[in-house]
Amino acid sequence: MRISPRALLVVVSFFLSTVVGAEVRPITLTSALALAGANNLEIAIVREELAEARAQHLGAIEQFFPTVEVGGGFRQHDGNAQTTEGRIIDVNKQAYSAAGLLAADVKIGTAIYNELSSRQLVKAAKHHTDAERNDALYDAAAAFFQLARARSSAEIAQDAVQIAQDYRDQLQGAVAAGLAREGEAERANTLVRRGQILFEKAKFEQRTAAARLSTILNLDPAIELVPDTQSLVPIQLIDPKTSLGSLVSQALACRPELLRSASQRDAARTQRDAAIYAPIVPTVGAESSWGGLGGGDGNSGPANFDNSSEYFVGLSWQIGPGGLFDPAAIQSGNARYRKAGHEYANRRNLVVEDVVSSLARTDSTARQLSFAALAVASSRRSLDLADQRRDFAIAEILENLDAQRDLTIARLDHTAALADHNIAQFALVRAIGKVPDQLTDTKREKKPRSTPKKSE
Repeated sequence: MRISPRALLVVVSFFLSTVVGAEVRPITLTSALALAGANNLEIAIVREELAEARAQHLGAIEQFFPTVEVGGGFRQHDGNAQTTEGRIIDVNKQAYSAAGLLAADVKIGTAIYNELSSRQLVKAAKHHTDAERNDALYDAAAAFFQLARARSSAEIAQDAVQIAQDYRDQLQGAVAAGLAREGEAERANTLVRRGQILFEKAKFEQRTAAARLSTILNLDPAIELVPDTQSLVPIQLIDPKTSLGSLVSQALACRPELLRSASQRDAARTQRDAAIYAPIVPTVGAESSWGGLGGGDGNSGPANFDNSSEYFVGLSWQIGPGGLFDPAAIQSGNARYRKAGHEYANRRNLVVEDVVSSLARTDSTARQLSFAALAVASSRRSLDLADQRRDFAIAEILENLDAQRDLTIARLDHTAALADHNIAQFALVRAIGKVPDQLTDTKREKKPRSTPKKSE
């Protein structure tokens, strides 16, 4: 009785989970993208950066508000003291106080520009979070399709080994009956060993791909993720008729890395303006205290304790370092702004390059997928013809082996082309600043599958 490759993989997975202790869990593209968006550590890091930027913006707003102090005190003096007229007298006195103080020392210009700058940095941090999320979703999708490719390759290799073993057994029987040469049986045995090597490599790639996907999703790499057998099908995320100019326009408007760079440039410009214009606005100093004061000569205690209050308001300008006419601060602000502008221009060029290369990649992988599907179809027709000739005793078994080997290679190529095609689709969507986080956002193509016929 012949065991199907899928059934054999189930048995192997069960054996590994029970004997070796490895846990096997199924995963779909939808769940992988959902976990990447919610569980990725890189996203968690930049989210904390966003929280820090928002806290700094709050701190910039707090610069406009006064501080409040509440307290009390006791003071005693014994010995010489000087009067307002200049005389030295012997004094023994004490004072008791309890007061509240409301004080403000606001550099209005600096506070205004700091608030504007920190607000722009919050936008930059938000765009950084979006960029990391897009990267995480793309990495998860790419890792998932690599895992699906490895599993499909393992199934193809296992199927090829089983078929090669059947042919080898037939040839060995023919050799024993004197109907075939021993060299032909050894040739078939070589194909079996090569298929077994291919199968082992595919299993290794599947395990490492599962570990890589687990790491991206912040799961335990010891748990082996297994994709659905129907997960490796062609998808189409971008209309192939969309022009390069349209995609570039979308990328320049939506790409979070470029938006982040623009926000950083705006923040640098605000900081430059602060060095020039903020010192023109005066610093406002204000203080108001109210409470009580009592005491007197000797040790009279808190006598005559009664209301006591003071008020002060003033304006000041700072000239020199950190204030008006500070060339170092102005030159430094100009340099930071020019640097941010150069970084934005460089990032813009990189975004356009990414869109161009990603579009070329999708076009190329689409053609490769089409050629690979045609190669699989041709290999299947060749194998069918070889089977027919063998049925009529026109060809030898080795011809079927060659045809089966060609079909295996074509199927492996088609599987690789499928994975590359799907990854390229996600790369192009990421290049224009958008990555779907739900599988329902994708459009599946209806194309022939690369699974073998039952007769194979």
